[in-house]
Amino acid sequence: MCTQSGEMTDSISIAKGTLITISGAAINRSLAIWGPDAKEFKPDRWLTEDGISGKAKEVQGHRHLLTFVDGPRTCLGKDFAVAEFKVSDSNEPVLMLFTAI
Repeated sequence: MCTQSGEMTDSISIAKGTLITISGAAINRSLAIWGPDAKEFKPDRWLTEDGISGKAKEVQGHRHLLTFVDGPRTCLGKDFAVAEFKVSDSNEPVLMLFTAI
């Protein structure tokens, strides 16, 4: 990272108690992390570990995204959203499952 004086540094000091926020949306769309096609919807990127490369592998979280956060405060809807995504990506006629009810 570059300081105001123009010097490069790999660390910074942060006072105890300082609130730090990270924009998940900015990280998930970062050209520096995901490459020139970062803003394109490419599900294959997350369906296999091979689809994720470079700096994106350094991002902590489910499939290297900050969408659901991670750890003890992970999104409660993560598993539902992932299952829904897999069903919608499978090209199965989902509505036919509900017409028999």
